Amino acid sequence: MSLQLDTVFMAAIEANEKVMSIIDGRRWCTAAARPIEEFISNVQVPYLIVNYDGMSSEPGTKDDDFDSGCDTVNISITVTGNTPEQLGDLATRVRRAVHHYLNAHVGEAGMPTSAIFSAGEKVYNDVKPCYAIELHWQCAVDFDLNDAEDDEQEPSNG
Repeated sequence: MSLQLDTVFMAAIEANEKVMSIIDGRRWCTAAARPIEEFISNVQVPYLIVNYDGMSSEPGTKDDDFDSGCDTVNISITVTGNTPEQLGDLATRVRRAVHHYLNAHVGEAGMPTSAIFSAGEKVYNDVKPCYAIELHWQCAVDFDLNDAEDDEQEPSNG
């Protein structure tokens, strides 16, 4: 499920009616089957893009050389706005929407057990033109390494 955490963040956005109203439904995930940069050049501001920024796993203990089963997954959301005020308001609403959604689903399979939030700098894109900021989450997701139900099937000899 760690590889699908971006869809959880998309669900958090989609579950918030106010955010969806502000962006008029304009939100995408980089896993979408479209060239984001080309596509976005024709999209009206404001919009959101959920980015899956990779994951890692560390050994369980300092004496353990094997995967611990706790993944650190990095997700970011690109938030855009027409004005600095709109950007600030939307970024705050997105952060709250994600926070409330993750808390409402804590303990469910594949959901983060913790999340650390940070944000990049606010930038102005004079080509688009719009203001933008990257919101970042570093999430811990437990992955059951012992659940090998699908992995232990005998290979077929055709």
